[in-house]
Amino acid sequence: MGNIYIDKYYDHFSKDVYREPPAFEEGRNYMMRFNTKMKSYQYDNNNLTIIYFNEGCGGIEWKNRHQNVDNDSFIVTNPSEGWSYLNELDDCIDVLSIVVSKRLKKEFDTFYFSKNDALIENPFYVENQNRFFIEKAFSAEHYPCGKLLKQLHRYSFDDCFDFLDAEEMAMAVLNSLYNNQFRAYRLADTIVAKKKSTQVETFKRLLVAREYIHDNLDKKVAFDELVVVSCLSKFHLYNSFKAVFGKTPHQYANYIKLLKAKELLMAKNSSVGEVAADLGFGDVYGFSKLFKKFYNSSPSAFARPSYK
Repeated sequence: MGNIYIDKYYDHFSKDVYREPPAFEEGRNYMMRFNTKMKSYQYDNNNLTIIYFNEGCGGIEWKNRHQNVDNDSFIVTNPSEGWSYLNELDDCIDVLSIVVSKRLKKEFDTFYFSKNDALIENPFYVENQNRFFIEKAFSAEHYPCGKLLKQLHRYSFDDCFDFLDAEEMAMAVLNSLYNNQFRAYRLADTIVAKKKSTQVETFKRLLVAREYIHDNLDKKVAFDELVVVSCLSKFHLYNSFKAVFGKTPHQYANYIKLLKAKELLMAKNSSVGEVAADLGFGDVYGFSKLFKKFYNSSPSAFARPSYK
């Protein structure tokens, strides 16, 4: 089924195939799949849009902002006055994009933010409040919503994909996205700041630092590196990171590495020494000691057997 996406634009809602990027109608939902060259695209409607880039790069531009996107990342654009996609390279981009109509978004807002009693008493009430998301490119591998988008992208190559309901898939993505983003706002509330906008901006910078840790599990990340990538001072980064994630950056890095270490060992594809080296630990002894303290069991208990 994948050939239908090469140099075409396929909408899983309508089952329509377009030779050129379609002009989206404001009152409709879309789930677009395409793998084609795209130098630029202007989107003028003010619908919520969720874009997963399996392959490709470029940037999303609003009036006063620019956000780069890259392989295996996703970005959410709020209902606004529109945005532009720009790509200086001549490469193809492999994309899954979901455009959510105002009606579906309001219906989902009503469900997500209403109590069950209210939903039963007035099932056709639609909330009319604006909910805004953090407009930033996120690594798909690090977030439940991103993993779900990756999964849907993989499913899109299956012949059975068209038998799945596009609206149900869109609702599943919305649910995961809301859980992600509004949990983020609750975490941002733990940051000491007078203005909500300052809390959100600080939180976005903390996410940059956290993603940098995830992307560099094969080495020991220096604190100064996190200071540079997050554009936060040392003490601001330290205190805010600990307040939001419950661990210092160093503690968080070790925590993620130990989770990954157990996963690698249980897969029976790597020895203890190989896992220690792959995760940037200086020596096997230090890694084993840290692992045992965390899991109350030595890494060798999970490792593959060694044969001579």
